Amino acid sequence: MKKPNNQKAEQEKRKLENQKFMLERRKLVDHQPTIIEITEVLKKVLSGELTQDEASDWAVNYIVNDDLFEVTDERAWDYLYYVMCLGKIGPDEYLYFDDDINAWIEEFSLDPKE
Repeated sequence: MKKPNNQKAEQEKRKLENQKFMLERRKLVDHQPTIIEITEVLKKVLSGELTQDEASDWAVNYIVNDDLFEVTDERAWDYLYYVMCLGKIGPDEYLYFDDDINAWIEEFSLDPKE
């Protein structure tokens, strides 16, 4: 049986570790990206500055940490889901290609009111 002081110290240690973890998450995600920011990521994929997997990882980071910010733009949120799907589906196999990415950019750059 552990001594009460050890239990309290372990609880404090876990609490501090959790706080540190939450601060690190906040550094990664502090806002919902805009349609313009998402489009810039996709343009970097098209130019070769980012891989599809890197863009997918970027989007996944927002999707899994959605408790850190308020989703205010549903279209941008939907756009993030598209980008999240860019990752590999097999060892060297992708589901989406440049034509798909260009179509997404066009679709999401249109004003939905038109």
